[in-house]
Amino acid sequence: MYLVEELSRLLYHLEAIDIENGEYVFWDSTGAGVCVTVARNAIDQISACNQPMSLSEAFEAYSESLAIRTDPQGPPIEVWRRIQSQIPKRTSFWRRLFAKTHS
Repeated sequence: MYLVEELSRLLYHLEAIDIENGEYVFWDSTGAGVCVTVARNAIDQISACNQPMSLSEAFEAYSESLAIRTDPQGPPIEVWRRIQSQIPKRTSFWRRLFAKTHS
C-alpha cells in the first residue's frame, strides 16, 4: 500500500502497464474510490468510481498483513499515519553491513 501525495509521483511508484491491467485500487484523500487511466506511459484521466473494497477495508487488510492493530476510524491520512507509526523501522543494508559488532 502506498501513499502518493503528488500525481506526478504516481508513475514513480507504479508501472503504467500494471495500472492499465487493473492491478491497483485507488482512493482519493477523502477515501472515495477513483479510477486511473494511463495512455502512452502518462496519466490520462482520474475519475470517481466504485472500488471492490472501501479504503477502511483496505487499511484493515494492510494492517493484518503487517500483523499490527490500529483503529481504522477517522480521516484517511490519520489512519495511514497510525499504521505507519507502528511499522518497525528497517536498518539500511549499508548500516547492517558496516555496523560495529560488540565483542
